[in-house]
Formats: sequence, structure tokens, C-alpha cells
Amino acid sequence: MLIRDLTNEESPDTLQGSFTDDLIVSKRWLANKLKKGLKNTPVGTIYILGSWYGNLAIFLQEAGINFDKMILIDKDKSVLKSSEKLLRPNFKSGELVFLSTDASDVVYDEPGIIINTSINDMSTDWYDNVPKNKLVVVQGRDKIDRGTRIADMEQFDDMFPMTKSYYLGKKELRDPEKAYTRYMKIGLK
Repeated sequence: MLIRDLTNEESPDTLQGSFTDDLIVSKRWLANKLKKGLKNTPVGTIYILGSWYGNLAIFLQEAGINFDKMILIDKDKSVLKSSEKLLRPNFKSGELVFLSTDASDVVYDEPGIIINTSINDMSTDWYDNVPKNKLVVVQGRDKIDRGTRIADMEQFDDMFPMTKSYYLGKKELRDPEKAYTRYMKIGLK
């Protein structure tokens, strides 16, 4: 379930707010690490949970990730409509699917990658639904006063147990209000 408390929003809950400097750095970091690890291997379908305005798709495309389809998933239909307007002109027909549902209800019926950069805004129930041996990418941050809180790298790592971890790292960033640490993990569930 997505938890959005607009009174404590670190980056404004707007399309412009989804492009703050720290979020751009975070998305490029994810896309570049994924590209390096995949080495041009086709990934099939990319599921982006809590896709918000969907701009992660831009950074995955920019990095040259080889995919057949991206499914952008968010409970908020209005942000999905905005992301469709933003993204449709830059992608081939059939490459994008916009799905309004809870991340915990997604059925992963196609091979691919599951990405969730919105873990602070959700319970961890969505992860229980991910099939074993799926490639998963998660990002979250500390110093947040709402939703799922992360104290440090060890807690973040423990939240998402994986059979094989390919990358675990952190970046020191600053949102419009304060400095924080963003964590990222890439691996097989």
C-alpha cells in the first residue's frame, strides 16, 4: 500500500518534484549500475513499482537498458496519466504499460526485473509477492519521518533478503530540505 503524506514530502509531490537533483542522481545511479551488471543482456519486462511520475523509465532508456516492455505500477491513477503524457512520445508502441494497482497485488507473469525505488512509501508486503530467482532492484533512504524507515545499511540489507546479491551500496545526497543517505541493492530474490 502506498503511503503519501504530503505534509512531510521531501521532494514536492509534483512532476517537477520528481526531477529534483537528488532524485535524478539516484535514478542515474540505478540505471548505470544495472546497465553495467547486465552487459547488454536483454531483460524482457521491467516492472517499476511505485512508479510515481514514471521518469525512471527515461533514465533506464538513457542508459541503454535492453528491454521489451516496462510496466509502470502506481495506485495513483493521476500520476500514471501524467507519466503516460510524459513518456509515450519517447517510447515505441507497446513498450510501456501503465497499471493502477497496489504493488502487493502485482502478478509477475513475465520474465524480467522488478524495481522499487519507493520502498519508504510502502509496507514490505510487496516483496513477499516477488517470485524466487527474480532480479530485484531496491532503493530507499534514511532520515524520513513517514512510511517505512531505514536506520542504516545493515537494516536496509536485512529488509530484502536475496539468494544472491550483486550490489549493495549507498550515496550521500541532499533533498530540498536536508542531507540523507540513499541505499541501493541489486540481486536475486
